[in-house]
Amino acid sequence: MKAILKQLCKTSLIVSTLSMTGCSTIFNSHIEYAAVKPEQYPVLTAMGYAPIEQQSGQDIETKILQAMTASKAQAYQELAAQVHGLSVNISQNIGALVLQDTSLATQVMGIVRGAKVKQSFKQGNNTYVTELSLDMRRAADLFAEIEEPEVVFKEAPELPPMMLFETPELIEQPEPESVVTRLPMEERLAGSSFQTLIFEISGVKMAVPLVELGGIHPFVPLQHIIGKPDWYAGFVQLKGKSVNCIDGAKWLLTGKRSSKELDNSSQNDLEYQFIIMLNDTNWGIACHILVDTVLMFKEEVKWRDTDIKRPWMAGLVKEQMCAMLDTYELTDMLDAGLTSVQK
Repeated sequence: MKAILKQLCKTSLIVSTLSMTGCSTIFNSHIEYAAVKPEQYPVLTAMGYAPIEQQSGQDIETKILQAMTASKAQAYQELAAQVHGLSVNISQNIGALVLQDTSLATQVMGIVRGAKVKQSFKQGNNTYVTELSLDMRRAADLFAEIEEPEVVFKEAPELPPMMLFETPELIEQPEPESVVTRLPMEERLAGSSFQTLIFEISGVKMAVPLVELGGIHPFVPLQHIIGKPDWYAGFVQLKGKSVNCIDGAKWLLTGKRSSKELDNSSQNDLEYQFIIMLNDTNWGIACHILVDTVLMFKEEVKWRDTDIKRPWMAGLVKEQMCAMLDTYELTDMLDAGLTSVQK
């Protein structure tokens, strides 16, 4: 019996020693995890809707722009909910074991980078729709590029000692004759950023600063004039003002589309929807779709020289790959009866 107990004690001691050794090995080990990029990234989409008539603008063009912005904001809200999740708070009141009322509140917070407007259009008579898409691969790349700016301190250079000079007598000079010169668009636009309208003509995107627009009107039947060029669509009275409307496809896309394609641009499936007024003149461009209004920085545009084949093209928007219209140069050409490829 003693031998059996002695053998059991040895066995228990060996098991305890092994258990302590195993625990020591586990707790003393150091495990590192490395971030592994997925092979595939999803592309998220979100839709936003906004009424037009209920907007606070005094005229229809202002209401359309506000509905465009509101539908884009709602689409961003839905996109943020897909990326960061939705916080849901539910509260219930119970009295005498009977449910009295229930309240539900939702909240979404987060930053969405890299989203693009897939399409933006007017649906029916009173709804504006915006669809956004977010490629998570692009969002991940943008997040990785964010770095803290490096702060560099430099000593101020020593200034030379102040020297005193005698003040010379002022000699009156004749005032030079005033010469009115128009600044290029890059210099006309104040600040480093400006609001821009993106619109489409026959599937081709164009951009124009909002400050150089005279308004946006829904397209209405035009009165045609015999003997005018084919790019002259007609004229119409809008708010007591006679407006000359040009066919956006036949004027701006000359040289890029064939004559047959330009003639088909006014068919039923591509009827013009809006007339965009050019600054304070009586010229307007017929377009198919108002895509979006965006805040654009000057460095996002590849500005062109004034002495070019197409003076109406102020530059090229890099991200959207579309032309930035110079409304003043464009109206000068229209007044002279020139096409987009003439100078």
